[in-house]
Amino acid sequence: MANLYPLLYAEPTDVSPVLRSGTLIDNGDGTWSIVGTGLSNTAQVAATSPITVAVSDSLVSKGFAGTCIVNLPAGATLTSGAVAIKDKQGDASDFPIEVVAFSPETIDGQLSVFINVDYGSITFRWDGTEWART
Repeated sequence: MANLYPLLYAEPTDVSPVLRSGTLIDNGDGTWSIVGTGLSNTAQVAATSPITVAVSDSLVSKGFAGTCIVNLPAGATLTSGAVAIKDKQGDASDFPIEVVAFSPETIDGQLSVFINVDYGSITFRWDGTEWART
């Protein structure tokens, strides 16, 4: 049986936030599904490094022990609006996850950032000029 996780978030826009709701489904086979209002994006649980974020991904989880590099796509190509990177394995304090911007883009002025808290996550949103951590 799949594990279900409710989702509710406000997606920022230039005018006013758009409320999104739905369900994140752990399919139990290393894949995730997202269903609900305005959520037609995909999720992946990666088993190896490096991880390449697909333009439609809204959630990418590191599901293996060891070091990991996550490569963000070109910001202008992202169709999901935002992507969250998660330490599903729970070993980021020992094996930090390095999230790397698509060159020559940056993440809040940096070429890469790290997730180094067990089960930690960071959501990245393209603001038109660079990736922002939100």
